[in-house]
Amino acid sequence: MIVEDSLYTSLQDWADGLYRVLGPAIPLPIHPQDIHTYTQGLRYFMGRPEEQSVEQFQKYLGQLS
Repeated sequence: MIVEDSLYTSLQDWADGLYRVLGPAIPLPIHPQDIHTYTQGLRYFMGRPEEQSVEQFQKYLGQLS
């Protein structure tokens, strides 16, 4: 659940940042494939929530070994 929440929050942060950079979205619905195509090549840097999720995942993975 922590990983899912962190990823969801990260996507929200990314969308908010994109809005601040590009301004308001166009009023037309955007197809998911258009979003996928648009975001290819964008760099994404992990923040602290993502790092914590990776650390937690590594702990869980270690417990399975």
